[in-house]
Amino acid sequence: MSAPSFLEGTMPLDPETERGYWVARKGVAVMDLSQIGRLKMTGADALDLLHRLCTQDVKGLKVGEGAGAIITNEKGRVLDVINVYVFPDHLFLYTGAGNQAKTAAWLEKYTITEDVQTTDVTGETALVSFSGVKARQLAVAIAGPELEHLGRYQHRPADIGGPEAFITVGGPFGGGTSFSVVLRQRKYVSKALDYLLTKGESLGADLVGPRVHYVLRIEAGATMFGREIDERFNPLEAGMGHHVSFTKGCYIGQEVIARLDAYHKVQKHLVGLFLDDERPAHREDKLTRNGSGVGFITSTTYSPTLKKNIALGYVRTADAAPGTKLIAKTEAGERPVEITPLPFLL
Repeated sequence: MSAPSFLEGTMPLDPETERGYWVARKGVAVMDLSQIGRLKMTGADALDLLHRLCTQDVKGLKVGEGAGAIITNEKGRVLDVINVYVFPDHLFLYTGAGNQAKTAAWLEKYTITEDVQTTDVTGETALVSFSGVKARQLAVAIAGPELEHLGRYQHRPADIGGPEAFITVGGPFGGGTSFSVVLRQRKYVSKALDYLLTKGESLGADLVGPRVHYVLRIEAGATMFGREIDERFNPLEAGMGHHVSFTKGCYIGQEVIARLDAYHKVQKHLVGLFLDDERPAHREDKLTRNGSGVGFITSTTYSPTLKKNIALGYVRTADAAPGTKLIAKTEAGERPVEITPLPFLL
C-alpha cells in the first residue's frame, strides 16, 4: 500500500499544511492516525511465537514495555515493521498502514500447535497521535507525572475523559517526542480528539492533517510502509539495524541478515537527499552518478525549517556517502541532488 497520491512531489507547502507544521514546531500537533494497522495477540504462547518470527529480542519484555521489531521473509526482506506492546493478557501490535491483514496472515501461518490467537482490531479501535515541542507536557496531563520520564515503547493507561485507552511513547518527532493514544473502541475517536485539544489548549495544541505527519516523518528520516519499507529491502538497507538482535538466535530470515552484516554485503542504504530547487520530484525517480544508475527516490517534501526540498531514497553503498553529488531523473528534467545524513531534523 503506497502513500496517497496527494503526498507525491515537492512543494512549497500549501498554507494549511504549513500552519499545521508550525503547530508541531511550536506546540502540539494532534492527528488521527487510525490508518495504522493494529493487531491483538492472545494466548499463553503469543510472546514466544512472536519472538521466533521477528528480528527483535522481545521474549524478555515485561508488562508496560514494548519494542520495535521487523517481520522478515525467508530472504531476509521486510514484510512489516511493527511496534509490540506487552499487556497482562495480550500483546498489542502496530503494523504498517493497510498491512495488518497480511501481517496477521503471516503470524497465523506459523501458528501450528501454539496457544495463540491473532485478531485484526484496526476497525474496532482507533489511534490518535500527538507530537511536537510540548507533546510530553500533554502526555503528563492525560496520563500522570510518570510520563515525564518514560522511554520509547513504554506504555500506560491514559485518561481521555471516559473511554478505555492507553498511551504509547514514540520517538523524536516534530521537535519533541511523539505519543500515540489507542482507543479500545473506535466510536470515541472524536471525543478523544476533542479531549486532547482541550487539555492541550494552553500548550498550543491543534488538529492537523496527514500532510503534516508526512513532512515531519521525512524530516525525522522515518520510514513508511509502501515507501521505504516493502519486500524489496532488508532491515540493514533501511537503516533499521536497531530493530535487529544479532544475539537472540533463529528467526525467519535470520541467516541472510546475519551474513549481510558479518560480511558487509549490504548493497544499498537509505539516505537523505537535498534537492536543488522547487521542480517536482517523485517516488521512484531514478538517481544517477556519472551516467550510471545508483538508486531512486522514495519520498519527497518541502521542509519549512530548512527552507529546502528534501527527499528520502535508496542509493547503492559505493555511492551513499554524505556529500556525494547525484542527478535525479525527473519529469521536469535532470536536477542535482546531494546526499546528507539522516535525520534532517528531529
